[in-house]
Amino acid sequence: MNRLTLLLKSTIVSLMLLSFLSCGNSESEKLSKVERYLDRQENDSAIHLLKTINYSDLEDNDSKNTYALLRTRVDNLEGYNLESDTLVNQCLRYFIDKKDNNRIAECYYYLAIYNYDQGQVKKAFWNICKADYHAEQTNDIALKHKVTELILDWYNTAEEYSSALSYGKKNLYLSTLAGDKNWLAYAYAMMATTYYDLRLMEKSEEFLNKSMEYISSVPRKEQAQFYVSLGSTVIDSDPAKARVYFSKAIKANEDATAYSGLAILEYQDGHLDTSEEYLRKALATNDESTKMFVYSNMLSMYSSKGDYKKALECSMNINKLQAGKFKEQKDESLTLVQRQFASQIEHQRFKRRLSEGFFIVFIVILLVIAIYIYLRFKNEHWKKNSLENLTMLNVYKDKLNKLKEKGSQSEDSVQEEKKIQEKIDTIQKRQSKILYNGQILYQDILDGKNTLTWNKRDYENFLEYYKVVDLPFVTQLQAEYDHISPRYQFFLALKDMGKTEEVIQDIMVISSGTIRVIKSRLKASKLE
Repeated sequence: MNRLTLLLKSTIVSLMLLSFLSCGNSESEKLSKVERYLDRQENDSAIHLLKTINYSDLEDNDSKNTYALLRTRVDNLEGYNLESDTLVNQCLRYFIDKKDNNRIAECYYYLAIYNYDQGQVKKAFWNICKADYHAEQTNDIALKHKVTELILDWYNTAEEYSSALSYGKKNLYLSTLAGDKNWLAYAYAMMATTYYDLRLMEKSEEFLNKSMEYISSVPRKEQAQFYVSLGSTVIDSDPAKARVYFSKAIKANEDATAYSGLAILEYQDGHLDTSEEYLRKALATNDESTKMFVYSNMLSMYSSKGDYKKALECSMNINKLQAGKFKEQKDESLTLVQRQFASQIEHQRFKRRLSEGFFIVFIVILLVIAIYIYLRFKNEHWKKNSLENLTMLNVYKDKLNKLKEKGSQSEDSVQEEKKIQEKIDTIQKRQSKILYNGQILYQDILDGKNTLTWNKRDYENFLEYYKVVDLPFVTQLQAEYDHISPRYQFFLALKDMGKTEEVIQDIMVISSGTIRVIKSRLKASKLE
C-alpha cells in the first residue's frame, strides 16, 4: 500500500513539474513570436499576443528583461510615452552583460526617445548615437532602419539639413535593401522634406512624387501626412492644387497640419473668419510642433487684424510651449554631439588597438627570444656532436692504422678491423651531411672566391669542415679565445692556411683598417 502511495505521489509531482516547465517554455515561445510579429510589422497580432503572456510565469532573467523591452516597444507603437527610464535602464544593464547588440540598441533607442520627450536633447542624441553604433554591429535591417529614421527626423527638426541629407540617403538605401514599400514611401517623403527645407523645390517635388508611388502601402490614417507634404510644396505655386491635397489629408485622418494649410489659403484669399476657424480646428492636436506652427499663424493673423489682445494670447502660448519643450538648453548642434560620440568611440578603439599592439609585440619578443635560445642550443648541440664525431673518427682511424701496422692476419684481428671500419663509415656518413656545405665553401676559398654573400651559418659550416683539415688548430682556437664570432675565427683560419693580410682583405672584402680592428678585438678576446 505504501509503495502505491509513493508511486502516485511521484507521478503527481512529475506531472506538476512537467506542466510548470511546459508553461514556462510556452511563455518564452510567445515572447519569440511577439518579436517576430513586430519585426514583420504585424503590430496588431504582436500586441494581442503580448497581452496573453503572464509575467509571473516567466522564470529566467532573460525572459523577464525581454518581456519588459517588448512591452516598451509595444507601448511606443501605441503612442504611450515612457513615464520613467528606470525599467529600460535595467534592461540595458542586463543586455550589456549578455553582449546582445540587438537589444542593447533597442534599449538606447527608447532611452533616446524618453530623453527627447523630456526636452533633454543632447542626452537624447547621445543615446541615439549609441543605438546607431550597436545596431551597426548586427545584421538586423529593421533595427538599423528604425534608428536611422529617427536620427533623420531629429536632424530635420533641428534644421541641420546637411546631416539630415546624409541619413536620408542611408534610410532610402535600407528601405530599398529591405524592399519594404511602406519604408520606401516614408524614405522618399522624408528626403522630400529635407530638400524642401533646403529650398531645392524641384528635388523635393521629385521625391514626393516617388513617395506617392507607394502610398497604397501606407495605412490610411498615415496617408494624410503625405498629402499635407504635397500640399505644402505647391501652396505658393498652385493654391488650388494645394487645397485638393489638404482636403484629401483631412478626409484620410482629420490632420491638424492640413487644417493649418487650409487656414493659410483662406487667409491669403482674405477670408479671415474661415481661416481662424480652420486654425482652431488645427489646435485639436497633441503634437506640440503643430501647435507652435498654428499659434504662429494665428499671431500673424491677429496682428494684421489689429486684435492685439488675441495676438498677445497666442504669443504667450508660444512661449509656454517653448519652455515646456526645451527643459534643457540646447547649446550644441546635433551634428557636434554626433562628432563627439564618434570621437569617443574612435578613442576607445585606439586604446583597444594599442593594448592589442603591446600584447602582440610582447608575444613577438618572447617568440624571438625562444627562437634565438632554440637555435643557439641547436647550434651548440650540432657543434658538440660534430666535434665528438671528428674526435671519434680520429680515434678509430688511429686504431685501424695500428692494427694494419701489426700486419696480423688472425681471424680476431680481421674481425676487429672490420668492426672499426664499419664505425668509421657510420661516423663519416653521419658527418658528411654536416660537412658537405663546409667543404664546398672551403673549396671556394681555395679557388680564390670571396665571402661577399656569406652569412653567419656559412662561416660556421666552413669552420666545422676545417676541423677535418686541422682539428688541433680549431680545438686550440676555441680554447684560447673567449666567445669570438665565427667571422673572427674564419680570419684566424685563413691565417692558419697561410694567407697574407692582402689576400685576406680580398677574400673577406674588407679594408686594411678593418683588418686592424679585427686584430685588436682578437687580442682583447685572447685568454691569458
